[in-house]
Amino acid sequence: PEPSLAVKDAQVAVKAAGHGIKVTLSEQAQAKSAASQREQAVDDSGLPDHIKELIKHIRELKAQIAEKQAELAALQQANADPAQLQKLQQQLSSLMSALTSAYASLAKALKDGTLSDEQKMTALQLSNG
Repeated sequence: PEPSLAVKDAQVAVKAAGHGIKVTLSEQAQAKSAASQREQAVDDSGLPDHIKELIKHIRELKAQIAEKQAELAALQQANADPAQLQKLQQQLSSLMSALTSAYASLAKALKDGTLSDEQKMTALQLSNG
């Protein structure tokens, strides 16, 4: 049986409406989606779990450092209270020390002899991504 004219009109309207829909994500949602995809790349890398965790930790520290640096720059432009600037600089220094330590742990893990050269390259690429 042939659909009625009203059903055909409704189908055309739905098709037309479907072509006119545009979904845009906020910058925050886009960043979260990108971060999720990057984390998935680490999970799918085939690296040992302890190295995956180190890579994720390095990435998190890098994100926190970038956030603190932006915050510090904004406070400096706003001529913020020197005590507030000093506190933020100390937090940034602590994060950078933690990042240095995480990279040292990754380097040690890569030198333990259990990974192939390809896995080592993957780990380095992912830690810098």
